[in-house]
Amino acid sequence: MPGEDPVDTLKRETLEEVGVTVLHAKLLASIVVPDENKNKDFMYHIYMITSWKGKVYNASHEHTKIRWFTRKQLMKRKLSMPEYMELIDDWFNSQEK
Repeated sequence: MPGEDPVDTLKRETLEEVGVTVLHAKLLASIVVPDENKNKDFMYHIYMITSWKGKVYNASHEHTKIRWFTRKQLMKRKLSMPEYMELIDDWFNSQEK
């Protein structure tokens, strides 16, 4: 929603799409991506959700399936943004220190 705080958007969208309430999340990055349809840029805020309340399920009609992946399995998937894998690796590497 226009003007909505990114954390509020994360919480709302997570509840609407996978049925859980975000308790804690860490901002990993904000990435500017060209929106070719509207001829302007779009800002993506990418978070790692580290705790939530509820059971994850497909709460919307936007997805056909919800699945969990190991890092090895994820490496074999085509992600919508190539930056995701680097951000995921950075997150887990920072947790090991």
